[in-house]
Amino acid sequence: MDTMAKNDMAGNNMGGNSMNSDMGQKNAMDMSSGSKAVGVSVKVISSYKGGNAPVEQVSQPTMAQGTMHKVTVGGDPGLVFSPATIVAAQGDMVEFTFMSQNHTLTQSTFAKPCVKMQDGADSGFLPNPNNTISPPPTFMIQVGDTKPASTAEKA
Repeated sequence: MDTMAKNDMAGNNMGGNSMNSDMGQKNAMDMSSGSKAVGVSVKVISSYKGGNAPVEQVSQPTMAQGTMHKVTVGGDPGLVFSPATIVAAQGDMVEFTFMSQNHTLTQSTFAKPCVKMQDGADSGFLPNPNNTISPPPTFMIQVGDTKPASTAEKA
């Protein structure tokens, strides 16, 4: 069974673990600034498959860029986001770097983690077998509001 830790970006435990029926471990990162509304507006800025591939500029930021948050997906710590929790303000950028194995970043809901929410961001699979892709794949989003949000690897 999959285990997915739930923490919001403000550092609060959001209810422990969620169990899924698929095989393999999944991970999730919730993005929040303490607001109680559900969902968050994010804009995909770029996707990079790593190595010599070109950076795919998906869109331009829609507001002034705030703080740049860097999150590692997978790698030595295992199938987790590191850090597991960040506090992101409106306009902040979050760059996810994909390490060993094959990962996704999928915007989901708290009710259905690991399932892409309607109109949610989804990186698609960005493989980095045994960290052989250098530089590694990345996926960047801009936070559009400060409502709680969940990101996970899709099943």
